[in-house]
This record gives sequence, C-alpha cells and structure tokens, in this order.
Amino acid sequence: MICFSGVSFFTFGTLKSVGLTYAPTLLGRPSSDNPNVLVLRTHVNLLCGGVAGALAQTISYPFDVTRRRMQLGTVLPEFEKCLTMRETMKYVYGHHGIRKGLYRGLSLNYIRCIPSQAVAFTTYELMKQFFHLN
Repeated sequence: MICFSGVSFFTFGTLKSVGLTYAPTLLGRPSSDNPNVLVLRTHVNLLCGGVAGALAQTISYPFDVTRRRMQLGTVLPEFEKCLTMRETMKYVYGHHGIRKGLYRGLSLNYIRCIPSQAVAFTTYELMKQFFHLN
C-alpha cells in the first residue's frame, strides 16, 4: 500500500504540475476558491488520476502478488511455501516468470484501479477547493 500510494500521489502531482506549466490555458482553469491559482479541468483531473493509478498499480503489483501468496501459505503444498517476501518473489519468478507469475491478473486490476483512482484524485482536488485549501 505504501508503494502504491507513494507512486500514485507522486505521478498525479507530477502530471498536474507539468500540465499546468506547459499548457495552462488548455488544461487549467481558475480555482473556485482562489482565482489566482490554476487547477486542472475536471476531465484532465480524471485522466491524470487514471494514469497515476495505472502506473502505481503496475509498479506495486508484484508486491501484491507476493503478499497474497504468502497469506495463502497455509493451504499451499509444503514445497511451495516461502517464509520471506524475497523468497516468495524469487519462487514465483523462477517457476512462473514475469508475465504469468508476478503480473498475473494485472489487467483485471486495471479495471478496478484506474476508475477508482481517477475519481479519488478528482474528488480530492474538488474538496481542496471546497474547503479553500488552494
């Protein structure tokens, strides 16, 4: 979760500042609580949030696979049990590879994650305006 949130907020913040720096008239609008501050338009906010969620999910997904596999340790056969995160990751990579091991099921997670993060960041930005935090 720490990895996912960190990458997600960093990516969103970077996309937001790059967009407002290089295309302020196209992507930005004056904030409702402070007209001197530009904020992203709602559709751009949704896009940046979705991209941030997709990138964060892609980077953190192997850790999620490892965590789930370790949680299932009690029902796995003895020869597949691993005690540490490193051992588990090495086992999954060694026996299943990257695509069918560490990233298995990622496309289904995109269906959940991208819209969720798009709405979450858009709501976050709108609430900052609502509570006059810009």
